[in-house]
Amino acid sequence: MATQFKNLYTTLSTSSSTAYDTKDLLTCPVGKTILIRTVHHHNSTTDSSGNNHSMHALWFRDYSASSYVQPLTMYLSNALAGTTATLAKGAALTFNYPLVMEENDELKLRISEPNQDISLAYIELDTGIKQRYKAVYTIATTTSASGGTFDANVLLAPAGTTYIVNFFTIYNGHSHTQEFKLTVKDNSANITKTLWDYDFQQNGRITWQQAIVLEASDQLILTSTWDTDDSAASGGSYFYISYLEIRNPPIRA
Repeated sequence: MATQFKNLYTTLSTSSSTAYDTKDLLTCPVGKTILIRTVHHHNSTTDSSGNNHSMHALWFRDYSASSYVQPLTMYLSNALAGTTATLAKGAALTFNYPLVMEENDELKLRISEPNQDISLAYIELDTGIKQRYKAVYTIATTTSASGGTFDANVLLAPAGTTYIVNFFTIYNGHSHTQEFKLTVKDNSANITKTLWDYDFQQNGRITWQQAIVLEASDQLILTSTWDTDDSAASGGSYFYISYLEIRNPPIRA
């Protein structure tokens, strides 16, 4: 598996200081996997007016699942009651969580000021066969206009496979407080246990970086309530998981 350590240094600008622009950062090449470790953003605007804060919002497109980019870290605060992530003139922030991009996936950044200096540190790998890094990006919705419950197996380890989860993030872009519950089902023991259960206010986001091992047929299950819309404009709940997939060799008796 060929490995290259790479960087990206660029300056992004909006068309005006009152516009939100979503700019391209990185697209994963065909046959490759990208592991992002750091996204750093410095607001280098020369705007001398009082309106010189820039929005910071990472957007992601899972090419295998969607033709649209969607919020990944629309708000950077780890608080369950999120606040808009804006950078004052001269300020900087760093996103230090592991992101996995599979081939043709896209990473973008939404900003609202000219002259935003961006730096990325990442690894580019040949996509593996027996072991590969993967990611799942999903929008949680219900079909009821009045809200309801979303219940999904966000990750199911197939037979002969082990998953090692290392990062999980949820963003509540909906206009209502929602309850999010993450559980794990151990198939061999036939038990289901809660990992966490939180109420998120509008724009709330949580990131969870912890190893979770899923053996064959084990599942991660996410339950959320009240979500009614999957459009980025009016709301929706977005969750992202990165993990390592290992195809188990036969075990000798």
